[in-house]
Amino acid sequence: MGSTPQLNLFGITSISTPRCERGCVLLNRLCMIASWALLKASSVSAVDLVLMTEEYPPYNFQSETGIGGFGAEQVFEIMERADLSYEVELTRWSRAIGSARSKPATCVFSTFRTPDREADFHWIGPLSMDESLLIRKQGSDIELATLDDALDYSVGTQTGEFTVGILEEAGFERVDQAASMADALKKLLSGRNDLMAVPEPYYQALLSDEVAVEQAFVLPALEVALACNPETDEDHIARMRNAMDSMIEDGTQQAIQSRYE
Repeated sequence: MGSTPQLNLFGITSISTPRCERGCVLLNRLCMIASWALLKASSVSAVDLVLMTEEYPPYNFQSETGIGGFGAEQVFEIMERADLSYEVELTRWSRAIGSARSKPATCVFSTFRTPDREADFHWIGPLSMDESLLIRKQGSDIELATLDDALDYSVGTQTGEFTVGILEEAGFERVDQAASMADALKKLLSGRNDLMAVPEPYYQALLSDEVAVEQAFVLPALEVALACNPETDEDHIARMRNAMDSMIEDGTQQAIQSRYE
């Protein structure tokens, strides 16, 4: 009996024979795997932008219906108004911001716009202007009149967080960087760190959840924005900035932020 050509699921012609041995089967499987990889790569490249973010309420967080938060909602509205296709991934912060630094057409949110990050990205914002705080465990006897008063204490934050640079520039020598804000919070509440550096909205979210923390010191306000790799298409950047401006002008930004106050 002769060989019979067959089309498999991926449209690839394979040859079946009555005596096809393991090598033939293995070759067909490898072809199918290679085709799947090509299809996956093609689907990824089809989007205009890849958006990266982290679990960081109330800015961005995983909800029952997807990724929510006042930062995330604004970014998705920007994409819609700019008529740009995208895929979004929620991951750890160090990976999110690292991907945006190294991969074209990749953006990260919600990102604090600090001097040391300024040249690394194209910026679309502001999503908000937020103060940062040093917080302490409720009932702590730590009293801070100036930032210098805090230098003798250990301060927790997460790896890659904007507060790391602020603390180090201010002269803090005991900056403990955890894998996530949740891990940093656990260290504060367990007494492993004396203080924790957080954005003001994050602190308000902790209070809403009745977490036993309190404000110790207020740090300067910073812009929060969408940060995109510098090799991102300039037309895409312009369209996103125009979309951001229109959201501010027509009150959409304020309406989104109000839902999280």
